[in-house]
Amino acid sequence: WQHTPLHRGFDSFFGLYLGSQDYFDHDRMKSLDLRMNYRSPNGTVVDQVRADLKGRYNTDMFTERAVSIISSHDHSRPLFLYLAYTAPHSPFQATKSDLKRYSGHMAATPFQSGASLRRRTYATMVSVMDRGVGEVVSALKQQNLSDNTIIVFLSDNGAMFGG
Repeated sequence: WQHTPLHRGFDSFFGLYLGSQDYFDHDRMKSLDLRMNYRSPNGTVVDQVRADLKGRYNTDMFTERAVSIISSHDHSRPLFLYLAYTAPHSPFQATKSDLKRYSGHMAATPFQSGASLRRRTYATMVSVMDRGVGEVVSALKQQNLSDNTIIVFLSDNGAMFGG
């Protein structure tokens, strides 16, 4: 565990240790890996595998956790928040309501229905992530933290291929 976030200077961690996991079941190769890590009052690292969150969408949960941290932050201390969304990474998944909301205007083509669905799902995943970034920025503004904040956007994948 020496290379996990709490052993690298972070106060807490909420997320996945592995990549390419199901956005709703949070598993990879039948192993659940949605985790909440923190230190107990005596300093021991607590590693909770969060089976109770099965069915919740990763991007929404990561946004909620970031907003919660910002909202409860002690302003007398600096804040470093590293928010690593898994979107838009495979597997391409989104909620039905978000698919309808964000990609309903994109028509399915009869000859490329599989590719069209992947494209609509990918577009939805990017839109949901964008919505989450907006919620994080709003939380920073509400807590009067935005004037002294640097936001850096990074991506490790580039554009989608084959959609």
